[in-house]
Amino acid sequence: MESGRQLDPIGRTRSTSFVPIILWLCLVLSCVAASQSSPADKLKLEQLLQHEQWQQLIDAIERVPARDADLDYYYGTALAQLGHFEEARKVFLDGQRLQPQDKRFPTELGGVAYKQKRYSEAASWLHRALRLDPHDAYANDFLATIYFLQGNLEAALKYWNRIGKPQIESVRSEQPLRMDPTLLDRAFAFAPASQLRLPDLLTSKARAAGLGVFHVFRF
Repeated sequence: MESGRQLDPIGRTRSTSFVPIILWLCLVLSCVAASQSSPADKLKLEQLLQHEQWQQLIDAIERVPARDADLDYYYGTALAQLGHFEEARKVFLDGQRLQPQDKRFPTELGGVAYKQKRYSEAASWLHRALRLDPHDAYANDFLATIYFLQGNLEAALKYWNRIGKPQIESVRSEQPLRMDPTLLDRAFAFAPASQLRLPDLLTSKARAAGLGVFHVFRF
């Protein structure tokens, strides 16, 4: 009898202890569900992005309780397009923390830095993006352009050559030269309608310097 009386309160205690646990699990699951966008919601946001409806996209994302990496990308892109560069930078940094292997975030951070005329920082972000995907055409082209604007043609060619750029339109001198045109032509390791490769540029520079007829020359 005593053993029966002991089991009864223990049984009741065990059964009632499940109630707060179940309630807690339901609360957690409901919070997780509320913080995640449904596929239909994401599709609508993607459509706003594709149609460049930036303010509508911002308004829609700001109503989401918690953003995932994709929403950070959409949100940061819209902010950057409207010129809110510092806000966009913070959002892209949030996205990168969520998805550090996603090349979109260092690429976009490079774009924001470029818009703010922080070219060295932009190049640093693009290098990070290319470590994640060395063959990304956009990042290679963007980084090459930054180096070209900084006057570093050799560095620009390194990244342009990865994507088959640039193509030589013509080869000409800005002033008439008093020398055999054939000799000058042989100094160039490249030709019109071909890709300008870094090794060819370096070879041409060395040959042009060896001619001894140029006080100053540039390519």
